[in-house]
Amino acid sequence: SLVFVVGDIFIYDAYIDMPGRLLGIATSAFLLIGFSAMLGAAYQFRTGGSPLPRALSGCVSLAMALPPMALGYDGLGFIFENMFAALLLFATAFEYWRGRDEAPALTIGITTLYSATATSFALCAMVLAWDGKLVLGHAPSNWAEELSLIVVIASMTGIGALSLALNQGRLARHHHRNALTDPLTGLLNRRALFDMHGDV
Repeated sequence: SLVFVVGDIFIYDAYIDMPGRLLGIATSAFLLIGFSAMLGAAYQFRTGGSPLPRALSGCVSLAMALPPMALGYDGLGFIFENMFAALLLFATAFEYWRGRDEAPALTIGITTLYSATATSFALCAMVLAWDGKLVLGHAPSNWAEELSLIVVIASMTGIGALSLALNQGRLARHHHRNALTDPLTGLLNRRALFDMHGDV
């Protein structure tokens, strides 16, 4: 997912310098595919199941966001892009919220940061919709875009750090459990029994 999101940053930068349909389509596609992959990864982290159904369901947003951009209605395309990005990020936040029992502080932190990022994209969509310009001919430039840039940078950095801590905690619990159980039967091993009852 990060490959697509980082790729989107470079493509969007190129779009700012040289607006065009192909770059507009590419920036929307990379962003929405990246956020769809994040949704799939959050589902996989929470359930252990395949991320593909969630990631592919998120890609439905492409079918809605790309046609306006392809037809030259970049303003409408950016409204849809921001709206669907917000929905994907809120769905990702919800996946972490549902898994908050594992590590409440970390997952609530991740949920909060994903929600803040989603809100910033929703604001961008609302400001563009309020302006009512279906054709921009350039990258959107308004207070919501500036705010979103700050929120996205701060939130994605925080999400990365909290996700790493969450994964490390999960690995530590896994190793601890393996150290105390017999791999064949899954029952407590000698070490666990001594830890529980002391030396007899």
